[in-house]
Amino acid sequence: MTPWNVLVLFCAISAVSGWYSHPRARDGYSLPDLISTDEKFEAYQQRQDAAVRNPIEAPYRIPNYIVPFHYGLWLRTGIHEGNLTFDGRADLYFRVTNPVRTIYVHSRGLNLINTELYMLPGDDLDGDRVLLERPRYTINQNREFIIFSSQRILVPTESYILHVEYSAELRTDDDGIYVSTYMNENRVRRHLIATQFQAISARTAFPCFDEPALKATFNLQIVHAEEYSAVSNTPVMEIEDYEEDGFQDYVTTKFERTPRMSPYLLAFLVSDFKYIAEGNQRVFTRPNAINQTEYALASGLRTLQAMDEYLGIPYTTHMSKLDQAAIPDFDAGAMENWGLCKYRESLLLFDPAVTTYRTRTWIDTIISHEYIHQWFGNKITNEWWSYLWLNEGFATLYEYYGAHLAAPEMEYFELFTLDVTQWALDADSREGTRPMSFSNGATFYDIWDLFDSIAYSKAGAVLNMFRGVLGDEVWRLMSSVYLSDNELEAVNPNDLIAAMEEASKDMDTLPEGVSMREFVESWTEQTGYPVLEVRRNYRTDEIILSQDRFFNNKVVNNDPTEWIVPYNVVNQSAADFEFLNWDWLTERAVRLSTNVPDDRWIMVNKLQTGFYRVNYDVQNWYLIIDALIANWASVHRYNRAQLLDDAFHLARANRLDMEVFLDLMVYLQNEVEYPAWTAASPIISYFYNRLRGTPHYEHFQHFIYSLLEHVYGTLSIDSVSEDETNLHKFLKQTVSTWACRIENEDCLNRTHTLLSETVDRRGLVHPDISAVTYCFGLRGSTEREFVYVYDVLKTSDNQALRTLLIDSLGCSDDRTELRAYLYTAVGGEIQVNYTPAERRRVLNAVIAGSREGVDVMIDFLVDLYDYVLLYLGQGMLNSLVGSIASKTNNEEELERLEHLLGSLGSSIPPAVANSARATAARNMAWTSSREGLIVTSFLESFSNNEQRKK
Repeated sequence: MTPWNVLVLFCAISAVSGWYSHPRARDGYSLPDLISTDEKFEAYQQRQDAAVRNPIEAPYRIPNYIVPFHYGLWLRTGIHEGNLTFDGRADLYFRVTNPVRTIYVHSRGLNLINTELYMLPGDDLDGDRVLLERPRYTINQNREFIIFSSQRILVPTESYILHVEYSAELRTDDDGIYVSTYMNENRVRRHLIATQFQAISARTAFPCFDEPALKATFNLQIVHAEEYSAVSNTPVMEIEDYEEDGFQDYVTTKFERTPRMSPYLLAFLVSDFKYIAEGNQRVFTRPNAINQTEYALASGLRTLQAMDEYLGIPYTTHMSKLDQAAIPDFDAGAMENWGLCKYRESLLLFDPAVTTYRTRTWIDTIISHEYIHQWFGNKITNEWWSYLWLNEGFATLYEYYGAHLAAPEMEYFELFTLDVTQWALDADSREGTRPMSFSNGATFYDIWDLFDSIAYSKAGAVLNMFRGVLGDEVWRLMSSVYLSDNELEAVNPNDLIAAMEEASKDMDTLPEGVSMREFVESWTEQTGYPVLEVRRNYRTDEIILSQDRFFNNKVVNNDPTEWIVPYNVVNQSAADFEFLNWDWLTERAVRLSTNVPDDRWIMVNKLQTGFYRVNYDVQNWYLIIDALIANWASVHRYNRAQLLDDAFHLARANRLDMEVFLDLMVYLQNEVEYPAWTAASPIISYFYNRLRGTPHYEHFQHFIYSLLEHVYGTLSIDSVSEDETNLHKFLKQTVSTWACRIENEDCLNRTHTLLSETVDRRGLVHPDISAVTYCFGLRGSTEREFVYVYDVLKTSDNQALRTLLIDSLGCSDDRTELRAYLYTAVGGEIQVNYTPAERRRVLNAVIAGSREGVDVMIDFLVDLYDYVLLYLGQGMLNSLVGSIASKTNNEEELERLEHLLGSLGSSIPPAVANSARATAARNMAWTSSREGLIVTSFLESFSNNEQRKK
């Protein structure tokens, strides 16, 4: 699933019954087929018996003695009429590993009507079943269990079927089995059923053994109106008329049997959606967006082919088709259901007239993320959610690397270090972080908390480090071993370690005395990561290399954590950044000799492949800085981005003098490539947020203008040429955003002129420069431009464009326009077809757009906070107060914050008000802090020096 962290269901199948054909799915299955082999069943028993469960999890987990192997599912819905209830029947096929009387089944919100327990003689699923009893049961809502009690002892030598009839309501929170809606071309609201079962919400649709390791096959039938169609993981086997009083013009769609898979991967869609198709792939969406599906289909085709070739294990080994679906309401973002990937509309639909290069990048990379899950996640699956990183780490790595394999000209893997590694380094430096392998319980929210930057970004970065150590060819071999040895099974880190050992057995990879397990677990079982301290002794030509856990807010030299660290060294005399030759730091500190001249820099961690930060002695830092100022291209672009990111965070943690970092930033005056500017952007934002509204802001503006002046002059910010690369467009947006934000006159004039000309011709700005043009073109614009952009928003049904325009309208600095805009979010006189998420985004956009927006929001909340509570809830009001506090930097702004808090009174919790005051106090104290004084002193000195040069 895609978070930064997160699909299912479709249409148009009734006319194409049997569109796909998979011979084996039509054949009968025997029990050995369904539970792999008897040997594997015994191995499964041993593995389950050996599993040590977290005591906090145990009350919510299926007992080890239950072994499911098949489900027969039947659902009936009247969703075409907006009916929010459904009926279901489920046959749960299982065995037990020791004599028992009690069977635990997961259930959430299901109303049981009838239950029966059968024995299944022989090994034929379609054989005659023998009714044993109608078992008694109790329901434990807190643990989400139905606990069945049998009068007879169930024994390991037999197979059983638990038959359950039930009814339930569709959910409305985008989780489990839920209802979604859209407006068709006639402005009529249409309903559909979608599913999102990860992590433990399959139990909302049918009673089940809802754990990832409890794999089984599924036979699904859905009864629905003939005007709708149903789509699921596997192809349709047949569609037949449904005959029962009260259900005229209904049909039953029957699907082919699935491979063995986890319950959370089951997916279906019941809707009036349309689709386009090529080969064994289809893309589904609402009928009025079908013309936006061609790009996703083409991307899916090339991505699947690239992954087939790279892994050497064809997708069609177990699945004959792969569908994608754009769901109007899909909180998860995207989901990898086997054979039926689901996406939020803005992450799949592509309209060349309005879709930006960023959205196209998201579409390609997220398709790659979900497609690689068909192997890492579906074919093999994390044994329990504590090992979620085994699914999501691989998906995060191949989100970029797989997209690169499919479309190398787009240079998607160039984004990995910036989007993944540096993001993860920031998140994992906090005191409250966790190890990659980790569990704190088995409830819905305990598990949901694991879908975080550690499971995704850190895991992806660490796996990329492992890949760098092994080399890509050995990594490919490892992947093949890992997938083949665990085919259709659940895995834990031991299986990955075994595959890494097997693939690298003929290599001299690790240091002497270090096992693959020790290396891997030093990164997966421990919290945080190290900073490597590189200290040169220029008199003795020695280096002291040490490791220490890095925290973002303090220096701790007595933390006992140690890692087995792969590192490499490059120096100014032989600046080869491409060859990744590895050495190892296996203890706290080592002394190394070097023949690098005293006037030449050394650098550690080529291409930022290792997951750690690096600090140097001050002299080496200035050797690097001087070299960059003399020739910025003398250091690899990844490492220039690394130097900025590492130095900033080291300075903030008091491991490096902040002035050294600021001197490093000066080299950006000549930098013209995307990676370094992307690394610099959040740093500039950090200083902007603390200096805006203070007497020092003018010096800050001057400093950033000086850094931007050269690169800005190389860019055409109001036009797009055909030969611009994807990365050039990223660079252009990053640089022009900051140029306009610091009120560069040329930038503001160009964006305003382009927007005005666009309004004159009643057109749209080119999508690849639209974000900056719409946002900053509205600064100082007339009402005409604002109304025009607003009208485009109202009439657009492209979710990605709507999001961009919502954010852009918040950039206006006209208070009357902004206040009217806020009214639309809470159902004022101007009615807009916002989704609930869009209403929240409008309010956040106004606060994020400008200080004028913050002031307008304060006045708006003083007058209408009760409307915000009514339409958007307490959480939204609390969040808005926190956002306003974060943008409070001076006494006047503090007075306005206090006025707001006083007006809200008891409408917000005291803790929220206290937190807001504390945030504002920290902001206002920053300029007089040690860090603030160093920064403001540097900025003043820099400005004075620049003035003297002129």
